[in-house]
Amino acid sequence: YRKIAENKSFDYDTRRSAQYAIGRIYEKKGDYVKAIQEYERLLKDFPEPHSEPAHPSNEIDEGYINRLKDKISQPG
Repeated sequence: YRKIAENKSFDYDTRRSAQYAIGRIYEKKGDYVKAIQEYERLLKDFPEPHSEPAHPSNEIDEGYINRLKDKISQPG
């Protein structure tokens, strides 16, 4: 996914989707620190929403990231 996200020959939505997938993988594994880093990169590198309004990457915002940060600070 990283190669796609960084390759500007792919269209914006494909690259945004790939960056989202990287964050999602870390989140599913419970590695919230890495997930936060990747989601922050999503917001920085791909500030415009995905053209498909219902795309899950459009749900990632500062609030979502803050909720993940809360999971880190709460045991269990």
